[in-house]
Amino acid sequence: MIPAFAENPTPHNEWDFDFIGIAVFQDSNNLNTLRISIPVVYHGEMPLGTVEVNALVTSPDGKIKLHSDLIRDMKIGESQVVEFKHKMTQEGTYTVEMSMTPPTDPHMGHIFDTENQIFTVEPNGLERTVEAVVLDSDEMISYEVEKPTAISEFESLHAVINLPKDHTFEKIIVENGSVEEFSIDTKDIYIDSVLGFGDIKVNLVRQNNLLPNAGAEDSFQNYVKFYAVDNDVCYSVDCVTIHEVTEEPEVTEEPEEFPIWTLLFLVPVAIIGLWFTIKKCYKPKDYISNVRPSTG
Repeated sequence: MIPAFAENPTPHNEWDFDFIGIAVFQDSNNLNTLRISIPVVYHGEMPLGTVEVNALVTSPDGKIKLHSDLIRDMKIGESQVVEFKHKMTQEGTYTVEMSMTPPTDPHMGHIFDTENQIFTVEPNGLERTVEAVVLDSDEMISYEVEKPTAISEFESLHAVINLPKDHTFEKIIVENGSVEEFSIDTKDIYIDSVLGFGDIKVNLVRQNNLLPNAGAEDSFQNYVKFYAVDNDVCYSVDCVTIHEVTEEPEVTEEPEEFPIWTLLFLVPVAIIGLWFTIKKCYKPKDYISNVRPSTG
């Protein structure tokens, strides 16, 4: 961090703001985030000062994004820090142009201070290293993720293949429930998995089970390296989805229709049953025998 003092107050020194040390760095907890920390100090004649802080970020592909914020009512000699977070999606050089201007008239457009910095993302610099377990056999060398839970649901797995010029492998097979085959000259494989990476394997298959040359075992660990990368990478490169889960369509059973012809049988049966019930319950003789004769 190099302090920058570009003395450029307003004409009568009413307001004066200066950068006192700027830091542009990659967030260690989120490698896709470029953090821009801008400390500002106020010197001027007016008791309070308000300033607009701008950071113009140019990405490696030439795209530009402006970040702006206001620091309000700073006292003379006071310092405050403005922080911006810029999402990085590409490797390469990011240029950050910073400036401070009055937010309103009468000095709109006046520049108090400026500062330029660059930050370069090295190859695989946006990716987090994932440790691998190497299993060697006569048929192939298999690479598995040591701690599958270390890869979040918002990340994909990037397998970087770096084989020596002379080797005894004929193809690459990626498996995790299902299987995908790749040419042996493939350098990068981006893998997405809806079921996690607990069973993922990147296999280097040997030619006709040929054994490696003596001493080659020491370099097996470096043949394939794993990195965790933000899922957004799949918008710019081809990601292979391994062990994809497809939902089976829901089957709705139609209720069975009541056969109308059965009514021709059930209605007569019901009528006959009702007739016998009435006949059984109604007994005229018993009713008459219980009536006393009149004595009048």
